[in-house]
Amino acid sequence: MFPNKMPDFRVIAVVSFLFLLCTWHQFIVDKQCTVTTSNQLKQSSMDHFEELPTDEVNENLSMNKQELVHLNNYRTKYIIYYCVGEKTCGGWGDRQLGIVSVYLMALAMGRRFGIMISKPCEISAFLRPNKVNWEVDANELHSLESRYLYLIGNKEYIPLLQWADLETLYPEDVLYVTTNYDYSTALKMNVRYKEQLLWTLQMSSESVFAKVMNLLFRFNNVLQMHLQKFFTVNIPRPYIQLVCAQIRIGRNPSMPGDEPRNTMSDLQIVWNFLSRYNNTSKYKIFVTTDSEEVRAIASEKFVSQFVYNSGEIIHVDKPYYGKKNVCDNVMKVIMDQYILTKCDTLLVSRSYFGENAAIMRKNKKNTFIFKTGEIFAWH
Repeated sequence: MFPNKMPDFRVIAVVSFLFLLCTWHQFIVDKQCTVTTSNQLKQSSMDHFEELPTDEVNENLSMNKQELVHLNNYRTKYIIYYCVGEKTCGGWGDRQLGIVSVYLMALAMGRRFGIMISKPCEISAFLRPNKVNWEVDANELHSLESRYLYLIGNKEYIPLLQWADLETLYPEDVLYVTTNYDYSTALKMNVRYKEQLLWTLQMSSESVFAKVMNLLFRFNNVLQMHLQKFFTVNIPRPYIQLVCAQIRIGRNPSMPGDEPRNTMSDLQIVWNFLSRYNNTSKYKIFVTTDSEEVRAIASEKFVSQFVYNSGEIIHVDKPYYGKKNVCDNVMKVIMDQYILTKCDTLLVSRSYFGENAAIMRKNKKNTFIFKTGEIFAWH
């Protein structure tokens, strides 16, 4: 039997000290490892952001939720691109410019970015978040202090963005913004936001636009299915090339509320351009337009080559009374623009709708613009 002895407290003290020392060392190692891993993940995310394609919407990219920035005692502040109600927001091209501008404001201000569009249809009926989660529950904003900036057609606002402290100017928790202008150049000039917008400094406004569009949007399943069907039916062989024209007439019986853009006599140069691609075994011709008359002429001129995305012609912000299936026709607008980005040869008119499609094209070769009665190579 072992004799009964009191424990040696000196031995216990030494063992306890060594145990605490080892534990503290492991804590420091784990902490350093955690910080290093966190920084690596953050850097990886930033690197991936820089490498995202800038030319087209990539439907296959998975959606990651936007990291929220918490300000003022951990209260999330928001900036929302807003197109709800009766006020004018502009056409789809105008809205795209506004969305990108408000997103850049969100980055500059360190705010959660959101999109609210319900005029004439909910945006979620066609588009989903891609790499940035822009869906915001209106209930989150209900009790928060807010301000609404309606800036459609307001060029005088742009110089303010070159120097202003926007967070001081707009301290409210929620800032709703409706605009149809490109703010990228002005925001890049603001020294307050150099760090937040560092990735844009060596990029053109066009490249910034294309990159942000890629970050924000992917098609929902319904729209994706319609697009796949269009290309499968109309471009059944890989050697067939798609030649496209976006023809904006402006005020005409199909678009009575619009401003005049071109006349029917102006279009002869467009028909001559498309007639170069008269090899019916090699080329298909796609025309999107705001005029039923133009569509009928194109169909007759290129009857054996003509391909068309069915649906009524509408302007998403103009009166559409008497039109049936308005949301289906809005989907046609979005589809038409995306089809333009995929064309082997593209001719666009002077309009944000067509010009934005040209900007988002993967290959700018064989891209042309029609204005003042002439056709020019895309710059």
